[in-house]
Amino acid sequence: MVRARPLMADAVALVVNRALVPGGIGSWADLERAAAADGPGVALGPHDPYLQAGLFQAFGVNLLAPAPDPAAVSRAGCALRRVGGQARA
Repeated sequence: MVRARPLMADAVALVVNRALVPGGIGSWADLERAAAADGPGVALGPHDPYLQAGLFQAFGVNLLAPAPDPAAVSRAGCALRRVGGQARA
């Protein structure tokens, strides 16, 4: 059972650096097992605005605009931080 889905999935790639993680996930079945395990998840947050831009856009912030509204960015970041603890991968 998969508890998470890709946030934005035009294309999905699983990239593993075998030099750093020799026994890492190697297949979709491994990914499903990891997602089903009751362990640490990936919290959503404002750490990578380009990849999280879709979430910020849903909160009314266009991070790719020439001058995003700092107050709106802060509100969206706080909202994402609140829901981030519930997101698991």
